[in-house]
Amino acid sequence: MKVTDLLDDGWETIEPDFVNEEETKWWVDEDMMDYVKTIQEKHEMKFKEEIACWFVERKDGYRTRIVIVDNKPAYENQKMESVAAFLDVKAVSEEFNV
Repeated sequence: MKVTDLLDDGWETIEPDFVNEEETKWWVDEDMMDYVKTIQEKHEMKFKEEIACWFVERKDGYRTRIVIVDNKPAYENQKMESVAAFLDVKAVSEEFNV
């Protein structure tokens, strides 16, 4: 089962892929990872850095999406569209060396 929306009922019942020492739960954001592949195919390129997209739920219940670039947080937003826009801009800037 894919985790697709932070607000969908039931997604939080899926076992997290990772839980850190602060008890933050991490799930791979498969839809955004598929989007990363789509961007690379569309632009016939590969991102220079390793990219991972995650759903995250903190201990206090706050939910968000985080893009990790080369093992460092690069972008955070709750909306899938905003994460997609960040990835689009990143792809275009790499394509044109901006």
